[in-house]
Amino acid sequence: MANFTIRIEVRGGSPADDERVAAALEQKGAFSFIIGDDGTRTPMPTGEFNLVSQSATVIQVMNWTREVVDEVAPGAYVFVTEAAGRAWHTGQGAGAG
Repeated sequence: MANFTIRIEVRGGSPADDERVAAALEQKGAFSFIIGDDGTRTPMPTGEFNLVSQSATVIQVMNWTREVVDEVAPGAYVFVTEAAGRAWHTGQGAGAG
């Protein structure tokens, strides 16, 4: 199983554009939160999403993301990384997953 972090930037877009992108990605299975080893859901920064896949490659995830995002915000910047491990700090606590 692979974990991917997706970063979307709608250049020149509005907060409504960001909301449409988030809704489209979440409808297709990417989420704006990350789940820690302890089961805690932590919101990701604005414009970042988490995707878990059994078999996708980073290129497949990038192409999938572009297809989803282009439906609501054509031309948005898409950046995808595959995570070997993750750790975070929210200002209120830390997590790992």
